[in-house]
Amino acid sequence: MKKSTKIISLSLSGLLVIGLLLSMAINTMAAPETLTGLLATGITTEWTVNGEPVDVDSDGLPPTDTVCINVTPCSNLAAGMLVTVVKDDITNIASTITVLGQAANSNVTGVVATFTPSLLTLADTTSYVIGSYTTMPGFDLLAGDTVKVTFKPSLDPAILGNFAIEIEIVDSTAPHTFEGTITALANGNTTWTVEDDQGKAYDFTVSADLWPLVFGVGDRVAITFTIVNGNFIASAVQVLETAVPVKTESERCMNDKSNHPALARLAAKIFASLPEDSGYASVKELQADLVDYFCKGFGVGEIMLAFKYSAESEYSAQMLLSMRAQGSGWGELKKLAKANPRIEESLTVEPATSQDKQAKSNKPVKELKSGKPDKPGKSGQHGKPDKPGKSGKHGKP
Repeated sequence: MKKSTKIISLSLSGLLVIGLLLSMAINTMAAPETLTGLLATGITTEWTVNGEPVDVDSDGLPPTDTVCINVTPCSNLAAGMLVTVVKDDITNIASTITVLGQAANSNVTGVVATFTPSLLTLADTTSYVIGSYTTMPGFDLLAGDTVKVTFKPSLDPAILGNFAIEIEIVDSTAPHTFEGTITALANGNTTWTVEDDQGKAYDFTVSADLWPLVFGVGDRVAITFTIVNGNFIASAVQVLETAVPVKTESERCMNDKSNHPALARLAAKIFASLPEDSGYASVKELQADLVDYFCKGFGVGEIMLAFKYSAESEYSAQMLLSMRAQGSGWGELKKLAKANPRIEESLTVEPATSQDKQAKSNKPVKELKSGKPDKPGKSGQHGKPDKPGKSGKHGKP
């Protein structure tokens, strides 16, 4: 009986130790998490800040031990307020909610005096704090830009200024640059919709005298522009990467072709003659692109011709392949390449035109932005055809 009692006693002690260890582990795992963003409230037992949950009681309010700062009591919290929440990252219960900005938005239009990643100051000396909650343009703000600022008036006495929720440039005489992928062409190819890697898209007015030799949907471009009454007016265009569409549907690449012997030999031959500004750092990198063209239906001979004709031309190999996919013949493409020789740079030449810059951009896009290559004749690629109306392309008049 004594032995049994001793065993039970030891078992209970073991359970107490295990429980203590578990409690310590849970407390160790739990850590405070800080969120700053717009408060979203609802009738459920959960609020959100920047999409992250913040638990509340069944009455739709934070627990009574939650401390609300700058707005008291916590029942005065409202959706749309800019807040900083410190919460438990396991239970999602807030220990403090600091209100930074009012629920309602205000707007102001003014001229930029100074700009840093964290603060915008206008010419009237008003300042606006910038944070992760601020929607910014897809390009830099410059002193002298006229901007429209949507902001939350500050409720935090420790902050000098208000909180910018969105900054939009409405007028700018200074040149800005935006880089992205052409997603649409409209109004006789004078309106280009360009989207960057973060999903920001803008419509640019691009006059025909700025058109590169070849351009189309899927190409990656850099556009220099000014803004007049909210309209983006291009002053220069450079095609950085030409999207090469599928020429013919083929099953030739059902198996791995990365070590195709003919393409490996061709890549080594081409790489040896490429200029330093070709964009290719190695034979392997070039070979990967040749395999991509081969898998899009281009023959080894066609790929060779594209690089051969482009060697001393403003037309890059990718531009010629793109036009070939649209139906242009190699005789026509040879004439185009020969009729537009590459202009060698010197220290005394005038600034490069859009065509000169494009000729250097030999590095292609691996796939079109949609992830699904266009069918022949459907890519919207544009260029300067030898015989107008034959290839269905457009370019410089």
